[in-house]
Amino acid sequence: MDKSPSVFRIFLTTLRIGSFTFGGGWAMIPLIREELVKRRRWLSEEEFFDIVSIAQSFPGPIMVNVSVMCGRCLLGIRGAIAGLLGSILPSLVVVLIIVSMLTKFGERSYIKSFLRGMRPALFAVLVYALYSMRGSVRGSKVSMAIAILAFLSLSFLGINPFLVIAGGAVFGILFYILRERFS
Repeated sequence: MDKSPSVFRIFLTTLRIGSFTFGGGWAMIPLIREELVKRRRWLSEEEFFDIVSIAQSFPGPIMVNVSVMCGRCLLGIRGAIAGLLGSILPSLVVVLIIVSMLTKFGERSYIKSFLRGMRPALFAVLVYALYSMRGSVRGSKVSMAIAILAFLSLSFLGINPFLVIAGGAVFGILFYILRERFS
């Protein structure tokens, strides 16, 4: 087991992940999991997947929500603040630099080519993030059914993602309450 979590360690961990990961929040989730669950063993697999499940139902960037909730789980409000600051600081600096550069050089062909070339790579990172989280629904037929229905609802019916997440939560609550009651 790694050294116990501290405000400074949580800040540095989320800062490092936020500084060296491209592709948005979902691309960072497997890295946070690797760092906090596998490497440092600060959280269990179940705790982490619970955090991700709850964090995705909140508004805002998933990486920030997960970092705040992990920090909160580890050290309370101080950990939440450390996770928040560590996760947003790299993005804030990068966005400020990019905005200043795009206003000066955004119309140049090499900049446009760079951005077009990044899209397929970022898509692959997102697919990998989903693939690495498949374990959170494997093993339970109910969880798999919820995942498939959610995917179909989003992809083919155009249902609002918030409603899909809320529906999955309600279905999960009802199913497990009824299962406990009739078992």
